[in-house]
Amino acid sequence: IAMGISGTDISLETSDMILTDDNFSSIVSALEEGRTILDNITKYLTYLLSSNIGELLLIFLTSLLGFPLPLVAIQILWINLVTDGLPALALGVHPPEPDRMKRPPRNNQESILDINVKILITFVVISMVLITLPIFVWYESTQGLVKAQTMVFTTIIMFEMYNSFNCQSVKYSLKKIGFTSNKFLIMSVIASILLHLSIIYVDAFSSIFHVVPLTVYDWIIVIFFSSIAIPAAESGKFLSSRLRKSN
Repeated sequence: IAMGISGTDISLETSDMILTDDNFSSIVSALEEGRTILDNITKYLTYLLSSNIGELLLIFLTSLLGFPLPLVAIQILWINLVTDGLPALALGVHPPEPDRMKRPPRNNQESILDINVKILITFVVISMVLITLPIFVWYESTQGLVKAQTMVFTTIIMFEMYNSFNCQSVKYSLKKIGFTSNKFLIMSVIASILLHLSIIYVDAFSSIFHVVPLTVYDWIIVIFFSSIAIPAAESGKFLSSRLRKSN
């Protein structure tokens, strides 16, 4: 470690680390910032992977069972590029977790997708498929394909909005973190929902995205079943915490 101000040229050239302000406390600040960045990358990836894997598995299962596609191409693009994008960006600037400096050093050979992330993704993906597949099958048989696709489209988006709050931490319960710890996430969720409402209820957009308006009864089904994302993620976090304690 070399001092950037008072250090000699030789020490600066041969050192592994240069303190530009000649202050050793800067190392602690850098570690805090690095751990926060790594945490937020993990949250960002957990959110996107759990959402995208769930969509892929749903499409795979419906095709395997001989049903029509539950989402058309433009709906998939909208979910991945717009609806997923805003909360993911907000998770990328999530406030630091309070215990970040109490953790032991991380093995730099360890994957960013550790056991906590894998368990959380698994629980979220399974719950998404178990919710959306029956909704699609029932609506497709009773109210037609377009209505069924609209319901699946809307349920997935609302599910992912709930899931974005889950991903504020891959270890700690949402009860501990709370819904209001990230103001950017709240604004991104509101913006995503408003954008989706405009697609459904503005005729110029609904024809492009192959959707139809939903009734109050439809929204009750969507909101109730999509909210299962929270207990599903909480179950995954509980299991991973038990595994950590047993180890």
